[in-house]
Amino acid sequence: MKVKDIMAVGAVTIAGGDSVASAARLMRDQKVGMLVVGDGQELQGLVTDRDLLIRCVSEGHRPAECKVSGHMSSPVVTMDAEADVLDAAQVLREKCIKRLPVMEGGILAGVLSLTDVAQAFDRPLHDVLFGTGRLR
Repeated sequence: MKVKDIMAVGAVTIAGGDSVASAARLMRDQKVGMLVVGDGQELQGLVTDRDLLIRCVSEGHRPAECKVSGHMSSPVVTMDAEADVLDAAQVLREKCIKRLPVMEGGILAGVLSLTDVAQAFDRPLHDVLFGTGRLR
């Protein structure tokens, strides 16, 4: 099974110079927990709802004045749309991340999450990662 078979198609992007407040509103409006920082071809970083809380709000920063680029995670770990799902699951586990931007032909095509991987198998993700899961 390939990543493209189970990924969420499309990803929400934001510019690094946009404010943290704008990022929070965009996450709320688009009902997502992660934004890709960049233009879809050049990925500068990722920012999650947790990043906004931990790296900005909890530090007493002003979200309307802070830039997304100051609170994003970088460099971006990506996965190719043609990659095997188990390889992607391994990357998620090794990097201790929950979501991976998926690239196809050098362009951002979607996002693969741990939930996507777990739902593709009929066993808990732990079993999938260690080779005992079966495809649905």
